[in-house]
Amino acid sequence: MDWYDYSSWWWYFITICTDDRIHYFGDIVDNLMNYTIAGEIAYNNWLQIPYIYHSHVDIHDVVVMPNHIHGIVLLDGSWPSLSTIIKSYKQQCSKSIRQHIPEFARQKSFHDRIIRNQWEYDRISHYIDTNIENRWKDKFN
Repeated sequence: MDWYDYSSWWWYFITICTDDRIHYFGDIVDNLMNYTIAGEIAYNNWLQIPYIYHSHVDIHDVVVMPNHIHGIVLLDGSWPSLSTIIKSYKQQCSKSIRQHIPEFARQKSFHDRIIRNQWEYDRISHYIDTNIENRWKDKFN
């Protein structure tokens, strides 16, 4: 939304995809995600977000899929904006991953959704938590 302040206190559902949806992050075998080095980097960098931005950002629920990552981010309403956080995350991941996979590429933008209430939060959290076993329903696969 052009008019929305993406540094406002709120929960955000984020999806970041690899370019051309190439399976850089790993493969799913028997409903378990087997990470490549790229998948490990994407996951570990996501977990570092609260430490980088201290008390301004919290993360809840994350899943790294073969070609994308879903996560929930809570901003406290002060600096930084959601775009700043995701831009930094994507740059750090790309830099680290390209040390191992020089051809790694990701989509330039990301998908976000403002989570408006507890029911929606619970539904999205469940979606993330069950994404591996329900991957055939995920439009990003």
